[in-house]
Amino acid sequence: MNIEQKAVGRVNDAILDCDHLAPYIASIDRVPLTDGHIDIHSSAEHTKATFIGRVNVQVKGKTVKNLDRYSKTYPVERADLEGYHKDGGVLYFVVFMGERGQSPKVHYKVLTPFGIDELLKNMKPAQKSKTISLKKLPAGSDRIEKILNVALQAKREVPGSQLDAALLEHITGMKLYTDGNIPFDEPMILDRTNQDFTIEFKTAGGMVGALDGQFEYVPEEYMRRQVDIPVTCGKFAFESPFQRRISKYLTEVELSPGLKLTVPDADESEAVGSVSFTTQRNLESRYKDLGFLLECAVTGEIRFGEAAAQIQVNQFLDDHEELESHFRFLTELRELVVGVHGNPDLVDLEALDQRRIQQLAHLKPMLLEGIERKQEFDRPMRLRQPLGEWNIELVFLEGKEPGKWRCVDLFSKELHPCFVKYDLDAPEDEPVAVRVTPYDILEVEELGKCLNLNLEHILEAYEPFAIYSPTRVEANHTVLKLIHAADKYESRKDEFLDAATRLNEWLVENEGEEPRHLINQLQLKYRTSQLDEADMRKIRAIKREASRNTAAPTSTIEVACAILMQDFDEARECFELLNDEEQENMSKWPIWKLMPAEDLDSDL
Repeated sequence: MNIEQKAVGRVNDAILDCDHLAPYIASIDRVPLTDGHIDIHSSAEHTKATFIGRVNVQVKGKTVKNLDRYSKTYPVERADLEGYHKDGGVLYFVVFMGERGQSPKVHYKVLTPFGIDELLKNMKPAQKSKTISLKKLPAGSDRIEKILNVALQAKREVPGSQLDAALLEHITGMKLYTDGNIPFDEPMILDRTNQDFTIEFKTAGGMVGALDGQFEYVPEEYMRRQVDIPVTCGKFAFESPFQRRISKYLTEVELSPGLKLTVPDADESEAVGSVSFTTQRNLESRYKDLGFLLECAVTGEIRFGEAAAQIQVNQFLDDHEELESHFRFLTELRELVVGVHGNPDLVDLEALDQRRIQQLAHLKPMLLEGIERKQEFDRPMRLRQPLGEWNIELVFLEGKEPGKWRCVDLFSKELHPCFVKYDLDAPEDEPVAVRVTPYDILEVEELGKCLNLNLEHILEAYEPFAIYSPTRVEANHTVLKLIHAADKYESRKDEFLDAATRLNEWLVENEGEEPRHLINQLQLKYRTSQLDEADMRKIRAIKREASRNTAAPTSTIEVACAILMQDFDEARECFELLNDEEQENMSKWPIWKLMPAEDLDSDL
């Protein structure tokens, strides 16, 4: 018996042990390219009804000196590869036989059409053969049948076919077939040169095909995902951190963009986690990150929910005093911002200079502790204290001691009843005074840049003056200023729109469903969500009412309604019918910001 006959015998023996496989492999090679085929059945009874498919096979035998040490490769001629390429691939067996009488070892490679295509593309024009890497045929029928299934499924691969990009949008599922030798417990690049697999796709229309290319596989636990496990150290807690595995034994926990933990698995009892820290520009984020880090340096322990883990921050110990000093500064600054009802998330630390920092340190005890200090003032006055791109609006009032002054937050409840607005155009002998709130004395730009607005309590400032019609007019102006501010400052959009909505609803409660309040109500909703059909009916009703109640060709209400319905041509036509003063006012209102960009940029 020659070596090829022995090789075929070994392969047949292995296949015959598999209930669902039927080998038809000739021991005398009389057919070009292949030595036969293996049929795959759905049961141990091999009938026409149980037949699933057929896989072509090629068997080679090779003698080696020592089966304990040998190269698991084999050269395949170009002409053979080209033939397999045209015929849907082949299951390629090589049986290695030792000169010392050792038991032969069967190896294989699933040469799929896409895989052969890669091999041929990597061959030089004059190259006559290509060496392929082989894997040992596993024991066990289940594993061998997996190999045959990959070869069968790969027959639908069509090298050179172009998959329409539009078709990808209609793919409803993909299925990966492997020979069972690909580990799926860590990320990898699926490469047909070294691995045996095929990927099937299915479209919504029922089309089934095979995907070509190189694929990256990332297990779910290696994907960055948010987890509902609080991570704490001392008083600092991160409620919903991001987590991803980075190796077999390590997990990275991202508490924030500036703070990451590397944590060993629980069964790695001797391993200690570590911390990665980079400073963030944001006051609240840097305060929280650095506070957590310094607590770690003291305790050496963090908690994941109820579970404790050891953490090491030795790399930061050389800078410990400097970090402690910076944390004290962050704590002082944060206490000031929170003390005036500001949001420390808004404070950009990189935008602060030393002079402003010194001014803030001077003001903090006056604002938060009631400390009075000497100032060169001759009367009470307002002060605007810059804090990066924002301002803190303050008032200096006479203190208990002569020559000393106290500093008060402009929006403190103490000052709510203290403001009156005068109409400077009114006759001197008939002054017009209106009771107002601190929100009414700020211009549009001032209000948008004010950090200490304390908008959560805006209605408390207006409620005492609800009976005064002129004050309600001022409140309506403040609604418009808040909407302007929301359009300009994206980082505070939700804060401004929420306050504008609550104040506008307060006006509706006190004045009824006036058209201006309904328009504001609708443009606020327009900015946060889609207007629905009920809203459209309301807009059309407002527009009809406005048309009946004016003798003029049109009104600003009609322009606003057209904008809200996104009928911009109608809005432009109505706008042109307004007089010059109305056009100037309209173009300054926030409703006009909802017009297309070309209208906002044009000269009015």
